Amino acid sequence: MRKTEFMLDDKFEVAGEWWLPETQTERLYGTLRYSPSEIELEVSGTFEDVPLSDQLLGSSKFKDHACIYGLTHDRQKFTLLRAHAISLSTTTKYSAFHVVADKHVPGLGDLNLREVSFYCRHLDVFIARGLFAVNTEGQKEDFKSLTVQYVQPPKIEWRIEEIGSLLAIQTLLNCSSSPYEQWHKLHARSFVTITPDSPQNLDWFIRQIWRFSYLLTLVTDEVVSPTGVELFLVDDKYPGWHLYKSAKGMNDDEHVTPVFLFHLGHLLDNFGRMLNTWYSVSETMLDAIHLTMDAQRNPEHSIQGRFLLLAHAVEVVSRATTSSEYMSPADYEAVKTAMKSAIPVIVEKAHRDSLKKKIDYGNEYSFHKRVKMLIQSLSPAAQEIVCRDPTAFSRGISDTRNYYTHFTDELRAKSLSPVAMYWASEKLSFLMRIVMFRYLGIDEEVIVKRMKGHHRLLQRIFSSKEHPECKTGG
Repeated sequence: MRKTEFMLDDKFEVAGEWWLPETQTERLYGTLRYSPSEIELEVSGTFEDVPLSDQLLGSSKFKDHACIYGLTHDRQKFTLLRAHAISLSTTTKYSAFHVVADKHVPGLGDLNLREVSFYCRHLDVFIARGLFAVNTEGQKEDFKSLTVQYVQPPKIEWRIEEIGSLLAIQTLLNCSSSPYEQWHKLHARSFVTITPDSPQNLDWFIRQIWRFSYLLTLVTDEVVSPTGVELFLVDDKYPGWHLYKSAKGMNDDEHVTPVFLFHLGHLLDNFGRMLNTWYSVSETMLDAIHLTMDAQRNPEHSIQGRFLLLAHAVEVVSRATTSSEYMSPADYEAVKTAMKSAIPVIVEKAHRDSLKKKIDYGNEYSFHKRVKMLIQSLSPAAQEIVCRDPTAFSRGISDTRNYYTHFTDELRAKSLSPVAMYWASEKLSFLMRIVMFRYLGIDEEVIVKRMKGHHRLLQRIFSSKEHPECKTGG
């Protein structure tokens, strides 16, 4: 059992000897400091071979180091990956993109992994396993005994063909006690393991980890991120801990149980199919997912910024899931040729080229039509969640998006006010949830029931109805 776990949200500082793999005998003393936003190693001396005249911050003479190895005073191994000097004087500070704790590993170009396990926020609540049975004999002053029985739950495993991998969810028990202070602690924690058919590089695994985290963010309606990552090299029996820089640490209270939109129990029969669909989406659908996740996971966007992200997500998901053309491409070719030929000869070349480009895209649906058709593709009950009037709503979204794209006086008069735009963003987020759930194969009646029964979404759905859907009417 490990003495230390290295989780992504933790901060730590370790001191010891540090060296480059190619010069193992030339070791420097220094301190590694890790936080979710910074990985910094400060050593006495330098690994750089730079003349004094070139010892300037940001000097082009500084090179990237694929690896810097470390060994702490208590014999714990560390590897910094993609490190580079950020200051150089009597001590040198290095910044790195990755740290691997408990292992000396090769550089990213040679780092192949057989599997990765990761913990993520809210996973235990999502899978909702009953693990402990408590039996007592007697009460209060008659209390005689306490029995806690733990039953190891089975591993749940699915095959994901698109990435040629097995994805498994497991739960293991940790126990600790103090016979002198007379306390005992049992804690079960769940984690996900991805095992590909053949070894893959670190970037590949990071993409799969975040794709899974995005799926849980969607189905739970809570922000789900990895909290700890363990790497297994090809011939490893014991893993190393992977740490990397993230934007910031999470601030949610671990002791507050979230209320999820869906638990695994709601989806278990179809979860394997959902995973395969999620991991095999087209590049266009993946763009829509990234836009939606950016809007949903980052609370620091401005009202305008969040609106534009979600409006763009709706346009992209329309391209990914519905027809996008007024007429067949073959029929439009004749129209396109006729329109280009009709451009007057007095139009100068740059203007002519611009008009021809507009004609090339003239067969694609307008943004207003895309939004309206996407809403009209929903059941009446699902439409009711999104808006009151699909025509007015799609017009308001289109006019507002156009203004914040072009900023003309004419468009300003048609755009929604900041308050109405905030609630329009909420409605767009309802629409994206429903469309993506439907894409994953969840029945629309079930989607509506879960969304209308979710305390946070229900309040937002109700409040959004009190605001105009477009500048004129709605």
